[in-house]
Amino acid sequence: MTECIDEQSTRHHRGRWFGFGPVRDSEHVLFAVFPSTARDGNRLVENSFTKNMNRCTQSLGRVRYVTRRAFDNQIVRNDSVIGIALAHVSAIRRLRADIATPNGVLEVKSVCVIDLVEPGDCEGHAAMGYSEAINGMSERQLGKKRKAIRMDLANTFAEMSSPGAHQWPSRLGIIPKRFVAIAREFVGLFIRRD
Repeated sequence: MTECIDEQSTRHHRGRWFGFGPVRDSEHVLFAVFPSTARDGNRLVENSFTKNMNRCTQSLGRVRYVTRRAFDNQIVRNDSVIGIALAHVSAIRRLRADIATPNGVLEVKSVCVIDLVEPGDCEGHAAMGYSEAINGMSERQLGKKRKAIRMDLANTFAEMSSPGAHQWPSRLGIIPKRFVAIAREFVGLFIRRD
């Protein structure tokens, strides 16, 4: 079963030499919480996550690469935001789901986190969604499994906090990170050739 092959490459609309490359396990991501986002006080809940999970397009920001200005102008845009919730990428990627098969129960990765930058997105945009490994069961089973996954995901994110309390990176601090991403991609070319 395919789990998350898209995690291994960039999905930047301008190509692999742009953006910051694949989302790494060591990163943190942020989830913008709008007034319409379902929540329980300062905590995300299962219904905080939308049908975008089905297409692996649930929007996230990569904490290392999103300035406050980019957050306000390219993520929040003309909407109002009431907070942000953070999660460690490795914690999201460790989430598992049990899938019943004729040969027994398989434990598979349930959520993918990918680098996805489409026109209009900030350079530090990422997305998450269900792993392809959970597909292939009946619609009834799939609905229950996705609900359980969203509950696990809600528990993985920290309590919501104010955007003003977050330590946003500076625009100048992001420039060297861009060069590091290019260098990683360049080195990756030589490793793939061997």
